[in-house]
Parts: sequence; structure tokens; C-alpha cells
Amino acid sequence: MRPVRFEFVQRLQAPLPVVEAAFVDPEFLQQLAASPRLGRVELLDSTDDGEHVHQRIRYSFAGELSGAVKAVVDPARLTWVEDSTLDRRSHVTAFTILPDNYARLLDASGSIRLEPDDPCAVRRTQGRGRHCFRIAGAR
Repeated sequence: MRPVRFEFVQRLQAPLPVVEAAFVDPEFLQQLAASPRLGRVELLDSTDDGEHVHQRIRYSFAGELSGAVKAVVDPARLTWVEDSTLDRRSHVTAFTILPDNYARLLDASGSIRLEPDDPCAVRRTQGRGRHCFRIAGAR
């Protein structure tokens, strides 16, 4: 299976320092659990030395899966850990997705760069991934 390159760009309605602080705030992470596509969001650990924040966060998928995928994947076991390190000086977060199950079917890694766009911020996620199944509705 060939890796797929991906990029997501989001314009966020807050200044870069506010956005960066939110994404490492445990309370904000709990608010993400309200997303219809994310089930449980669990902060496993977080360390902050002032320049770098290292986090491990477990997510569970709560979206729709096609019937063909459900034949080989148990939706209740579709969970993963995002292992990430934010460099506060460069505003870049390096991340790796570590599936709890189905490691041969899904993996990804990349970076998230925050850029100022006064008075807002742009969040640019780039990476490479490999997947062998299709989520219903995904293109």
C-alpha cells in the first residue's frame, strides 16, 4: 500500500498564542469529545518543559463505517494514540498516529504548523498516511 500525502488548512478565529495554548489545554481536549466523529478523547500524559510540550492522547472514532469495512473492523476497537511534540519557538507540532488495533490497516505521521494571519491564525496539517479501508462518506 502506497503512502498517501495529505494536507488540511484551517483558518482559526483567534490569535496564534491563543490557538497554540488551546491545543495543549486538557480542558479544551475534553471539549473535543463533543465532536460527532470523535468518541472518547483521553489525555494519557503531558509534559511541558517551557519550550516543548509532549502529549499522548487517545481518540476513538465515532463516525460511520461502510458495511465492507465493518466486516473486517470492529468499530468499538477503532482507537488510536496521537503522540505529539509541540515546539513553542517554531509553532510546529510533530505527530505520529499509533493505532491501538489494526496497525497494518492505518498509520499516519506529519506536522502541524501554526502561522499568524493577524488577527487570526492558520493551522496547516501535513503528513503521510497509509490506510487499507475507506470510511463511509470519505473521498
